[in-house]
Amino acid sequence: MNYPVPEYTIIEDQVREFVDVVSGIGFRVIVIDKDQIVPQHHHDNYDHAAFVGSGSARLWINGVWIGDIHKGRAVEVKRGDEHLWQSLENGTLLACITDAKSAEEMLAEKF
Repeated sequence: MNYPVPEYTIIEDQVREFVDVVSGIGFRVIVIDKDQIVPQHHHDNYDHAAFVGSGSARLWINGVWIGDIHKGRAVEVKRGDEHLWQSLENGTLLACITDAKSAEEMLAEKF
């Protein structure tokens, strides 16, 4: 099975986002509801782990459907890879996890 990258419109209040650094690890936490999108984006300077803390989400990397990722699972996203998430459930929590230095860059990034 394969899913095309969904078309979307960015709605500013659609994404609830938090960035924290704890014990030298950076966390960018995003909470979205069913069918909402974390717009396609990339990070130029760092790889990161993408973790689904609750719910589930469909993931595309570089325009290719990677799979439906369910709570408790993580995937690697390499620097420069365009990636997009679509939530499959209300209250889906996604976390980008990286080192503290890269978390500082996350603070300045917008989707």
